[in-house]
Amino acid sequence: MPWLRYQKQADPDSVAFFEQGLRNHTRVSELVDLGNQTYRVIRVQPHGSIDVYLTNHYILGEAQLDEILNEAPDVDAVVTISGYNSYSKHAKEMGRDRGVGVFKYGEFLGALNHDGDAFVDYIAPERDKKRR
Repeated sequence: MPWLRYQKQADPDSVAFFEQGLRNHTRVSELVDLGNQTYRVIRVQPHGSIDVYLTNHYILGEAQLDEILNEAPDVDAVVTISGYNSYSKHAKEMGRDRGVGVFKYGEFLGALNHDGDAFVDYIAPERDKKRR
């Protein structure tokens, strides 16, 4: 089923967009492709590196996040890459409980400026306003 593969895997244009965006980010010193949709983002000091899994789920839910974390248990973040994509509130909470940040692409760029709980809990200011 090709459409299932598409849902999970980011398309080549989205991957190129992600790579370019991170290479231009002021907190990123290096980006390493680890394969299997996973990257190591080496940040400038004092920030440590982050392993991130890219996906293209339209709405990343708990079941999809659980599948990803079983496949890539050592990641620090899961990013759903397309601008049309999002994640459920429950997936964000599940990630938080497991110490994994769950983000849309733009949120991930903001989260790169933080560490620890502030990284995992990061929500873009405009999205945070909508939650209130």
